[in-house]
Amino acid sequence: MRYRQLTTGTLALGVLLLIDVLRVWLPGIITIFGQAASTPAELMGAFALGWFVLALGAPALVRRVGARPVTVVAAVALAVARLTLTAAPGGRTQLWVATAGLLAGLVWLVGVAADTDRPVPGLALGFAANAAVHAVLDTADLVWRGDWVAWLLSAVAVAVFLAGTAQPGHRGGAGGALVDAADAPVGPAEAPAGAGGGRAWLLAGPALLLAGMVALSPALARTGMSYLVAGDGVARSPLFGLAPVPVAVAGFLCAALTRPPRGWARAYGPVALLGGAVLFALDRGDLLLPAILLAAVGLGACLALTDDASTGDGPANASTGGGVSASRRGYAVGAGMLVFALGAVGYYSAYDLGYPNAAVPWWWPCWSPPWRSPPVPPSTGFPGRSRRYGPPPRSPRWPCWHRCSPTRCRSPATGTARRSG
Repeated sequence: MRYRQLTTGTLALGVLLLIDVLRVWLPGIITIFGQAASTPAELMGAFALGWFVLALGAPALVRRVGARPVTVVAAVALAVARLTLTAAPGGRTQLWVATAGLLAGLVWLVGVAADTDRPVPGLALGFAANAAVHAVLDTADLVWRGDWVAWLLSAVAVAVFLAGTAQPGHRGGAGGALVDAADAPVGPAEAPAGAGGGRAWLLAGPALLLAGMVALSPALARTGMSYLVAGDGVARSPLFGLAPVPVAVAGFLCAALTRPPRGWARAYGPVALLGGAVLFALDRGDLLLPAILLAAVGLGACLALTDDASTGDGPANASTGGGVSASRRGYAVGAGMLVFALGAVGYYSAYDLGYPNAAVPWWWPCWSPPWRSPPVPPSTGFPGRSRRYGPPPRSPRWPCWHRCSPTRCRSPATGTARRSG
């Protein structure tokens, strides 16, 4: 449990810092690299997409050097860039520092993906924490504030993030794939990453796009509330404009961190997400609040559907293809973040090219149906059963969080060891 909590917390903090860097980098493309309505949208789009394409080479670096060195170095670079941006250097210095921080954050995500087969809790908490902090700060983030409070809170967040990244531990993956199952650790704190997690990492980028645009956007929530208190057809700034944000965050977390239902009920998440995106695309102010709430719950449910906790893709499979699975997760998160960049560029390019950008988010629920059940290995009827070591079917009441070995499993109810044959 300690490993899971440490990995989840570090991933959530890293996502929080990466989003802070993105909030400086994205407007810097328009105001520093180019100028809206004068610089060609193709040029700004090529500059933006080029860094995400460059990050697709990180999985090869991770496979060659190892996940842990790449993750630590990229985390340090991301932290330094985040603190430097707090000083608000301005001009091209600010743009290039934010670009370096973005590239470091993308490489860090690839390194973390190589060692993490269950990213959904960390991603969900990172998105939710960012939305909550963004709302509390009245959408003026700490990275834009130069006072001592901003420096103090930024330094604390960076220090905790680096401390969590520097914690030693055998996590498996590309940098430490197990050669033999006899070398596998028996404790959950040091358990290697399994073969799952690819779908969750692939959807990390699109989920970040939808969370920032619709589902967990404090600015959009305030806009929707202003239409509810409009008088004489004129929208007004409401007193409790950010009231929908905690409701959306709570619905998002409840849907993302709970086990999805079985059968056709699994489709409620994608249906809710598609409904929220369609309501947003209608471009009507009175429909913004239903769009936010539906999108938040649907997005969380879609993330939960990609969580491999219930598929059996755990440490038992790490010995059979840890390096290959780590590379797949790395390329998956790189491709997902490239989709994020394409969506962001497509959204902002609408102001120059003239098409309705409100329709940008709605295509994602149809892009890759996340409610599909994962394939069952042909060697056995139990998901995730290893060809070499076949753990017995466990009762859903007792997930295997206790200490066990590949051939023996200690029951938390009786304390007796059971043979797995």
